Amino acid sequence: MYPVFADVRPETAERQLTLGTDISAPGDFRPEPLPKAERTARIGDYTVKLTGDLVPGKSSRLTLSVSRAGRPAGDRPSALPGGLRAPGGPRDHDHG
Repeated sequence: MYPVFADVRPETAERQLTLGTDISAPGDFRPEPLPKAERTARIGDYTVKLTGDLVPGKSSRLTLSVSRAGRPAGDRPSALPGGLRAPGGPRDHDHG
């Protein structure tokens, strides 16, 4: 079992929330080096771009922009991990 935590502050919340759960990962563990950190990822026709920086001890604004073939993507699933939803454009989230 592995504990997983995420500190978030939804726009409508008065204070930060800490979400947590335990996850299991069946099978043999074979550690591998992490890939180089990138701000842009491409999967098929989709491109996801991260802008903003996390600042320890302070609130930070991150923006994820999803596009398909160079245009804002409006055809992706309506509920992405973490509740991220932004049909047709970027979605900002404050973390801190």
